[in-house]
Amino acid sequence: HDHEEEGDHDEDEHDHDHEEEGDHDEDEHDHDEDEHDHEEEGDHDEDEHDHDHEEEGDHDEDEHDHEEDAHAGNDHHGHDHGALDPHFWFDPIRVAEAVGNIAERLSELDSANADFFSANADAYIAELVALDSWVIEQVSAVPAADRKLATSHDAFRYFALRYGFEIVGTVIPGGGTEVEPSAQEIAALIDRLRDENVKAVFTETTVSDTLTLRVAEEAGAQIINSLYTGGLSASEDGEAGDYVDFIRFNTTTIVNALK
Repeated sequence: HDHEEEGDHDEDEHDHDHEEEGDHDEDEHDHDEDEHDHEEEGDHDEDEHDHDHEEEGDHDEDEHDHEEDAHAGNDHHGHDHGALDPHFWFDPIRVAEAVGNIAERLSELDSANADFFSANADAYIAELVALDSWVIEQVSAVPAADRKLATSHDAFRYFALRYGFEIVGTVIPGGGTEVEPSAQEIAALIDRLRDENVKAVFTETTVSDTLTLRVAEEAGAQIINSLYTGGLSASEDGEAGDYVDFIRFNTTTIVNALK
Protein backbone atom coordinates (compact mmCIF):
# COMPACT_ATOMS: atom_id res chain seq x y z
CA HIS A 1 0.00 0.00 0.00
CA ASP A 2 2.81 2.34 0.86
CA HIS A 3 4.58 1.40 -2.34
CA GLU A 4 1.45 1.95 -4.37
CA GLU A 5 0.85 5.28 -2.70
CA GLU A 6 4.47 6.21 -3.30
CA GLY A 7 4.08 5.05 -6.89
CA ASP A 8 0.87 7.04 -7.22
CA HIS A 9 2.59 10.01 -5.67
CA ASP A 10 5.50 9.72 -8.12
CA GLU A 11 3.07 9.48 -11.00
CA ASP A 12 1.17 12.50 -9.69
CA GLU A 13 4.40 14.43 -9.41
CA HIS A 14 5.42 13.26 -12.87
CA ASP A 15 2.03 14.23 -14.30
CA HIS A 16 2.20 17.53 -12.48
CA ASP A 17 5.69 18.17 -13.72
CA HIS A 18 4.68 17.20 -17.20
CA GLU A 19 1.63 19.41 -17.04
CA GLU A 20 3.70 22.29 -15.72
CA GLU A 21 6.30 21.66 -18.40
CA GLY A 22 3.53 21.49 -20.99
CA ASP A 23 1.96 24.61 -19.60
CA HIS A 24 5.37 26.24 -19.63
CA ASP A 25 5.91 25.16 -23.23
CA GLU A 26 2.52 26.53 -24.12
CA ASP A 27 3.35 29.76 -22.29
CA GLU A 28 6.59 29.98 -24.21
CA HIS A 29 4.71 29.23 -27.42
CA ASP A 30 2.15 31.91 -26.56
CA HIS A 31 5.01 34.25 -25.72
CA ASP A 32 6.64 33.46 -29.06
CA GLU A 33 3.37 34.19 -30.80
CA ASP A 34 3.08 37.45 -28.85
CA GLU A 35 6.58 38.37 -29.96
CA HIS A 36 5.67 37.43 -33.52
CA ASP A 37 2.54 39.55 -33.29
CA HIS A 38 4.61 42.35 -31.83
CA GLU A 39 7.13 42.05 -34.64
CA GLU A 40 4.33 42.16 -37.17
CA GLU A 41 2.91 45.15 -35.36
CA GLY A 42 6.37 46.73 -35.44
CA ASP A 43 6.65 45.95 -39.14
CA HIS A 44 3.23 47.46 -39.63
CA ASP A 45 4.27 50.56 -37.68
CA GLU A 46 7.40 50.80 -39.78
CA ASP A 47 5.34 50.38 -42.94
CA GLU A 48 3.00 53.09 -41.73
CA HIS A 49 5.97 55.27 -40.86
CA ASP A 50 7.54 54.66 -44.25
CA HIS A 51 4.22 55.29 -45.92
CA ASP A 52 3.71 58.46 -43.94
CA HIS A 53 7.26 59.50 -44.67
CA GLU A 54 6.81 58.80 -48.36
CA GLU A 55 3.55 60.71 -48.39
CA GLU A 56 5.19 63.54 -46.49
CA GLY A 57 8.10 63.47 -48.95
CA ASP A 58 5.69 63.41 -51.86
CA HIS A 59 3.78 66.27 -50.28
CA ASP A 60 6.99 68.24 -49.82
CA GLU A 61 7.91 67.57 -53.43
CA ASP A 62 4.43 68.64 -54.52
CA GLU A 63 4.79 71.82 -52.51
CA HIS A 64 8.22 72.39 -54.03
CA ASP A 65 6.83 71.84 -57.51
CA HIS A 66 3.95 74.17 -56.70
CA GLU A 67 6.35 76.83 -55.50
CA GLU A 68 8.38 76.48 -58.67
CA ASP A 69 5.21 76.74 -60.73
CA ALA A 70 4.15 79.79 -58.75
CA HIS A 71 7.60 81.23 -59.25
CA ALA A 72 7.34 80.55 -62.98
CA GLY A 73 3.90 82.10 -62.90
CA ASN A 74 5.30 85.14 -61.19
CA ASP A 75 7.95 85.39 -63.91
CA HIS A 76 5.28 85.06 -66.55
CA HIS A 77 2.94 87.70 -65.14
CA GLY A 78 5.59 90.09 -63.93
CA HIS A 79 7.34 92.88 -65.85
CA ASP A 80 9.79 90.52 -67.52
CA HIS A 81 9.58 90.95 -71.30
CA GLY A 82 11.69 87.94 -72.25
CA ALA A 83 13.14 88.10 -75.75
CA LEU A 84 10.53 90.54 -77.06
CA ASP A 85 10.18 94.30 -76.60
CA PRO A 86 6.51 95.27 -76.21
CA HIS A 87 7.07 99.05 -76.11
CA PHE A 88 6.12 99.62 -79.76
CA TRP A 89 3.91 102.56 -78.74
CA PHE A 90 7.02 104.78 -78.60
CA ASP A 91 6.86 104.79 -82.39
CA PRO A 92 3.69 106.60 -83.61
CA ILE A 93 3.96 104.99 -87.06
CA ARG A 94 3.79 101.50 -85.53
CA VAL A 95 0.80 102.63 -83.48
CA ALA A 96 -0.84 103.87 -86.69
CA GLU A 97 -0.39 100.41 -88.18
CA ALA A 98 -1.96 98.86 -85.07
CA VAL A 99 -4.92 101.25 -85.34
CA GLY A 100 -5.51 100.13 -88.93
CA ASN A 101 -5.39 96.47 -87.90
CA ILE A 102 -7.83 97.08 -85.03
CA ALA A 103 -10.31 98.87 -87.30
CA GLU A 104 -10.10 96.05 -89.84
CA ARG A 105 -10.79 93.40 -87.21
CA LEU A 106 -13.69 95.38 -85.71
CA SER A 107 -15.19 95.72 -89.19
CA GLU A 108 -15.06 91.91 -89.58
CA LEU A 109 -16.82 91.42 -86.25
CA ASP A 110 -19.39 94.19 -86.78
CA SER A 111 -19.75 94.74 -90.52
CA ALA A 112 -22.75 97.05 -90.06
CA ASN A 113 -20.42 99.67 -88.54
CA ALA A 114 -17.44 99.09 -90.82
CA ASP A 115 -17.62 102.58 -92.30
CA PHE A 116 -17.65 104.09 -88.80
CA PHE A 117 -14.54 102.14 -87.75
CA SER A 118 -12.74 102.95 -90.98
CA ALA A 119 -13.46 106.69 -90.77
CA ASN A 120 -12.30 106.93 -87.16
CA ALA A 121 -9.15 104.93 -87.93
CA ASP A 122 -8.30 107.14 -90.91
CA ALA A 123 -8.70 110.31 -88.83
CA TYR A 124 -6.55 108.99 -85.99
CA ILE A 125 -3.88 107.62 -88.32
CA ALA A 126 -3.59 111.10 -89.90
CA GLU A 127 -3.14 112.55 -86.42
CA LEU A 128 -0.42 110.00 -85.63
CA VAL A 129 1.44 110.73 -88.87
CA ALA A 130 1.38 114.45 -88.01
CA LEU A 131 2.64 113.59 -84.52
CA ASP A 132 5.54 111.66 -86.02
CA SER A 133 6.50 114.65 -88.17
CA TRP A 134 6.36 116.88 -85.10
CA VAL A 135 8.72 114.57 -83.15
CA ILE A 136 11.20 114.53 -86.02
CA GLU A 137 11.19 118.34 -86.09
CA GLN A 138 11.74 118.58 -82.32
CA VAL A 139 14.54 116.02 -82.28
CA SER A 140 16.39 117.92 -85.00
CA ALA A 141 17.32 120.48 -82.31
CA VAL A 142 19.54 117.86 -80.63
CA PRO A 143 22.98 117.40 -82.25
CA ALA A 144 23.48 113.86 -83.54
CA ALA A 145 26.46 113.39 -81.18
CA ASP A 146 24.21 114.12 -78.17
CA ARG A 147 21.35 111.81 -79.08
CA LYS A 148 22.27 109.33 -76.38
CA LEU A 149 19.72 107.85 -74.03
CA ALA A 150 20.52 106.42 -70.63
CA THR A 151 17.37 105.26 -68.88
CA SER A 152 16.27 103.43 -65.77
CA HIS A 153 14.30 100.86 -67.78
CA ASP A 154 14.86 99.48 -71.26
CA ALA A 155 11.68 100.91 -72.79
CA PHE A 156 12.86 103.41 -75.43
CA ARG A 157 14.38 101.26 -78.16
CA TYR A 158 11.55 101.88 -80.64
CA PHE A 159 11.80 105.61 -79.96
CA ALA A 160 15.58 105.48 -80.45
CA LEU A 161 15.26 103.44 -83.64
CA ARG A 162 12.67 105.79 -85.15
CA TYR A 163 14.35 109.10 -84.26
CA GLY A 164 18.06 108.35 -84.44
CA PHE A 165 19.04 107.97 -80.76
CA GLU A 166 21.58 105.59 -79.27
CA ILE A 167 20.70 103.62 -76.13
CA VAL A 168 23.88 103.97 -74.10
CA GLY A 169 22.70 101.92 -71.15
CA THR A 170 19.93 101.13 -68.68
CA VAL A 171 20.20 101.12 -64.89
CA ILE A 172 17.93 98.08 -64.57
CA PRO A 173 19.33 95.27 -66.74
CA GLY A 174 17.22 93.48 -69.33
CA GLY A 175 13.70 94.38 -70.32
CA GLY A 176 12.10 94.18 -66.86
CA THR A 177 11.91 96.36 -63.79
CA GLU A 178 12.16 93.64 -61.13
CA VAL A 179 15.85 92.66 -61.38
CA GLU A 180 18.37 94.53 -59.27
CA PRO A 181 21.66 95.26 -61.07
CA SER A 182 24.89 94.06 -59.53
CA ALA A 183 27.58 96.40 -58.23
CA GLN A 184 29.75 95.46 -61.22
CA GLU A 185 26.97 96.34 -63.65
CA ILE A 186 26.41 99.70 -61.99
CA ALA A 187 30.14 100.51 -62.04
CA ALA A 188 30.39 99.55 -65.72
CA LEU A 189 27.37 101.72 -66.59
CA ILE A 190 28.82 104.74 -64.76
CA ASP A 191 32.13 104.33 -66.61
CA ARG A 192 30.34 104.15 -69.94
CA LEU A 193 28.22 107.23 -69.25
CA ARG A 194 31.38 109.15 -68.40
CA ASP A 195 33.19 107.91 -71.50
CA GLU A 196 30.21 108.79 -73.74
CA ASN A 197 29.77 112.18 -72.04
CA VAL A 198 26.06 111.52 -71.55
CA LYS A 199 24.24 114.66 -70.47
CA ALA A 200 21.20 113.16 -68.73
CA VAL A 201 19.88 109.94 -67.25
CA PHE A 202 16.13 109.46 -67.59
CA THR A 203 13.88 107.62 -65.20
CA GLU A 204 10.13 107.07 -65.16
CA THR A 205 7.15 108.12 -63.11
CA THR A 206 6.47 104.50 -62.14
CA VAL A 207 10.02 103.45 -61.15
CA SER A 208 12.00 104.44 -58.06
CA ASP A 209 14.75 106.91 -58.97
CA THR A 210 17.02 106.20 -55.98
CA LEU A 211 19.53 104.04 -57.84
CA THR A 212 19.26 106.07 -61.04
CA LEU A 213 20.01 109.26 -59.09
CA ARG A 214 23.18 107.70 -57.72
CA VAL A 215 24.27 106.61 -61.21
CA ALA A 216 23.60 110.08 -62.64
CA GLU A 217 25.50 111.84 -59.86
CA GLU A 218 28.58 109.62 -60.17
CA ALA A 219 28.53 109.91 -63.96
CA GLY A 220 28.29 113.71 -63.80
CA ALA A 221 24.90 113.79 -65.56
CA GLN A 222 21.61 115.40 -64.61
CA ILE A 223 18.68 113.17 -63.72
CA ILE A 224 15.29 113.58 -65.37
CA ASN A 225 12.70 111.62 -63.42
CA SER A 226 9.45 112.50 -65.17
CA LEU A 227 9.15 110.34 -68.29
CA TYR A 228 6.02 108.28 -68.92
CA THR A 229 6.41 104.74 -70.23
CA GLY A 230 3.53 102.37 -69.51
CA GLY A 231 0.79 104.75 -68.42
CA LEU A 232 -0.77 108.17 -68.76
CA SER A 233 -1.46 111.04 -66.39
CA ALA A 234 -3.89 110.47 -63.56
CA SER A 235 -6.43 112.67 -65.36
CA GLU A 236 -7.19 113.52 -68.98
CA ASP A 237 -6.22 117.12 -68.28
CA GLY A 238 -2.72 116.07 -67.17
CA GLU A 239 0.52 116.47 -69.08
CA ALA A 240 0.10 112.99 -70.60
CA GLY A 241 -3.69 112.71 -70.64
CA ASP A 242 -3.85 110.75 -73.90
CA TYR A 243 -1.42 109.04 -76.27
CA VAL A 244 -0.61 112.13 -78.33
CA ASP A 245 0.10 114.17 -75.20
CA PHE A 246 2.15 111.22 -73.89
CA ILE A 247 4.49 111.34 -76.91
CA ARG A 248 4.64 115.13 -76.94
CA PHE A 249 5.55 115.35 -73.25
CA ASN A 250 8.27 112.68 -73.42
CA THR A 251 9.77 114.14 -76.58
CA THR A 252 9.86 117.67 -75.16
CA THR A 253 11.44 116.43 -71.92
CA ILE A 254 14.15 114.47 -73.73
CA VAL A 255 14.94 117.23 -76.22
CA ASN A 256 15.20 119.92 -73.56
CA ALA A 257 17.62 117.79 -71.54
CA LEU A 258 19.93 116.97 -74.45
CA LYS A 259 19.90 119.92 -76.87
